[in-house]
Amino acid sequence: MRRVFIDAMLEHNFEVIGQVRIDTRLYDAPPTRKPGQRGRTRKYGEKVTPERIARFKRTVTTLNLYGREQAVRYRSKLAKARFLDGRMVRVVWCEFRSERGEWKSTCLLLSTDTSLTPEEVIESYGLRWSIESMFHQLKLAWGMKEAWQKTRQTLHRWVHLTMVGYGLTQLLSCVESPAISELCRHSPWRPENPRTAGQIRKGLVRHFRHVAVRRWWSSKGQKFRPPDERERIDFEYKQRKVA
Repeated sequence: MRRVFIDAMLEHNFEVIGQVRIDTRLYDAPPTRKPGQRGRTRKYGEKVTPERIARFKRTVTTLNLYGREQAVRYRSKLAKARFLDGRMVRVVWCEFRSERGEWKSTCLLLSTDTSLTPEEVIESYGLRWSIESMFHQLKLAWGMKEAWQKTRQTLHRWVHLTMVGYGLTQLLSCVESPAISELCRHSPWRPENPRTAGQIRKGLVRHFRHVAVRRWWSSKGQKFRPPDERERIDFEYKQRKVA
């Protein structure tokens, strides 16, 4: 999670919860300035080092995360984040227990809302699980990661078309229809065929594989038309040019 994103959200009065680098520079609040003390006011206090973190109180609890009860252990502190220009944040060093009973590597969560408890920060961060599958499919199956557009306008068009395509297949997955079930039946080795947007997409690709979609784009007219209409327009354009 980068500063440019956090600053943009804060400008719109949104609080941000996300994961940051484990080696993010954190500091205590500076000590209270004494009356008549000379010198410039300090912005940061003592640095939060790995040795200090190891001495923080560690709490072990069970939280409802990712659709199931999961054991979590964490340490937490209010600190100033250097990359946020000294903004006070709630940071949580947390570890999740794997299915084999082993503790995973520590991750560092950051919340700009300092009123939240460590458990609330972890649970709020876990809410991203419900949309992770959507972004995963958009990047890998719908080609969002393969955007090579050079201008902002064409990039926005590509993103909107991709989102519309995903949304339509996602809505189709909610329809109880034999035709939709047939679209998902393209993996005979599976005992069950889940009805998901990704499975429906694979079925549609199989049906429309013979359609040369790229030929529909007219580079001259900058329009997306069927090949017959495009060829007719190009022919009329050439006739007018000859005349």
